[in-house]
Amino acid sequence: MKAVLACLILFLSVISFGQTPKQFDVVVYGATPAGIAASVNAAQLGVKVALIEESNHIGGLTSGGLSFTDFRTFEAVQGTFREFMNRVLAYYTSTYGPESQQVKDCYRGAYYEPKVAKLIFEQMLSEQPNIEVFTNYRLERTEKKGNRLTGVSFASTAGKAPIMTKATVFIDATYEGDLIAKAGCAYRLGRESKEEFGERYAGKVFMEDGKFLAGSTGGGDKEIQNYNFRICMTKDLANAIPVPKPTNYVRDSYLPLLEEIKSGKIRQFNLNLVTIRSIPNNKADVNDRHFASLSLALWGESHTWPEGSPEHRKMLYERHKDHALGLIYFVQNDREIPASIQAEARNWGLPKDEYTYNENFTPALYVREGRRLVGSYIFKEQDTQQASNSLRAPLQANSIAVGDYGLNSHGTGKRTAFHPTIRDGQFSAAFSNVPHQIPYGVIVPKMIDGLLAPVPISATHVGYSALRMEPIWTALGQAAGVAAALAIKQKVQLRNVKVHEIQEILHEKGAITIYFSDVLPGSPFFKAAQYFGQKGFLVKVPAIDTVHFEDHLKFIQGQFTAAFPHHYVYPHQKMNQKLMNHWLEIISYKATDSEKEIFLTMTRGDFLNELYRKFKTHK
Repeated sequence: MKAVLACLILFLSVISFGQTPKQFDVVVYGATPAGIAASVNAAQLGVKVALIEESNHIGGLTSGGLSFTDFRTFEAVQGTFREFMNRVLAYYTSTYGPESQQVKDCYRGAYYEPKVAKLIFEQMLSEQPNIEVFTNYRLERTEKKGNRLTGVSFASTAGKAPIMTKATVFIDATYEGDLIAKAGCAYRLGRESKEEFGERYAGKVFMEDGKFLAGSTGGGDKEIQNYNFRICMTKDLANAIPVPKPTNYVRDSYLPLLEEIKSGKIRQFNLNLVTIRSIPNNKADVNDRHFASLSLALWGESHTWPEGSPEHRKMLYERHKDHALGLIYFVQNDREIPASIQAEARNWGLPKDEYTYNENFTPALYVREGRRLVGSYIFKEQDTQQASNSLRAPLQANSIAVGDYGLNSHGTGKRTAFHPTIRDGQFSAAFSNVPHQIPYGVIVPKMIDGLLAPVPISATHVGYSALRMEPIWTALGQAAGVAAALAIKQKVQLRNVKVHEIQEILHEKGAITIYFSDVLPGSPFFKAAQYFGQKGFLVKVPAIDTVHFEDHLKFIQGQFTAAFPHHYVYPHQKMNQKLMNHWLEIISYKATDSEKEIFLTMTRGDFLNELYRKFKTHK
């Protein structure tokens, strides 16, 4: 009877989708860095993976113009994204030489040309025979058995036959959260009120110089962060194409800039109107500027993107593109722009050697926020803050990744007469955050099985503002790939995978689940420090009342800062009795007197390694 039923289901699938389903272990939707990380890490563990992308573009924002990586400390970026950065550095070193300007300009692999990022992502995928990549396929429909997602079909956007996929695990790595929505997951879209979770920056807020202004009600609504393009531009005239006048150019749209130029508020192109950050070979990542009254972002026009039809998204894409190019064209060419500002802006053009398939313009709109899963854990502002009686963020025993970025929103609403130059919902609070752990529950749907969501994660609007960075999404994608492989091999539901097993594999791969400033991958103490850090060994070491304040925003280059203070293991310091007793008590280890004598002759690092050996031996 079961065999007959199975044949009937297969027959109905063939009738519905016009072909026999393709069978995989894991299907990943979205060739973002997180999707690539999920695919690569799952494939490395021996499972068969399909990576499916709606467009013809591989690498999401990271190869789509966001070439100046957003993170704070290098110590926080490990695992797959650090591998990507190492490959960037190796590319510029082998191509131009170790002492070249390109190597200096890539700054340890953190800055890169879009075409280089795309090349590296394609190499990472091609090295895994267990991965099959499909581009130009859009999510069409899903199949479920009860609450379990079992199949997803995709329509071709390039005239090919549709495909129906069956898998044990599906992963949503899209910025919009398209798969979680189609699968029937509960999700959030918009801003929570301040009352719902007690977050300082929640809801309707107007901020200037770190202060809340009148009109900041904290009320919730459906608004999400503004979008814009991270435009790759060049100042190499031999490689530059003049910025074209958009077909739908409307000069009147940009006239408010003239008022601010006359008032002296705008004196230059960079930093007043846009943010220009240099990358190798005389190129730059040109981004939205937070504090200009007009900017690359279209204020208040992103809200309908996440749930919009393909046609609606295409319209919004063109609208944002016309606006961005129009803004630059206006500054470069309008007769009323002062000569000094115009000359500065005219230094930049679109690069001939980037995005040749897209009129040399970035194909990726910066979708800063889409749908947010309602998962087993909801990440909030408080998860990024210093815990009570500790110098660290709250301990997350089920951590699968580390975040180290400030709460940051490019605003949500349009200008108003009340605050004409301040965006509703704009805040930047890097000063308040400490490195924070991200628990497994943020990628696990509360109700639906067979699905993980490392990009449209479970978080509040404010909590998401600290996690919406490519290195963090990529770390969550890596963990999702590992979790998927474990669930398949152990034949358990994703929510029942033992998180300590995910953590162990991540540590083997050089990924981190807790932040330390002085014990990094490659250190002989790395695995032991990560293992016991998860158990709370270093949460209150040093005690908050034993250290002097040290500013954590000490910039070493661009937006990057020195290692976060007071997050040290100090592996070479000698053990002392108080610390030894404290650590042994945490893990309920009954050491003999002779063991304690030996422990007290050790350094901290050797002690952690010895305990780690004992725990691994007795597993």
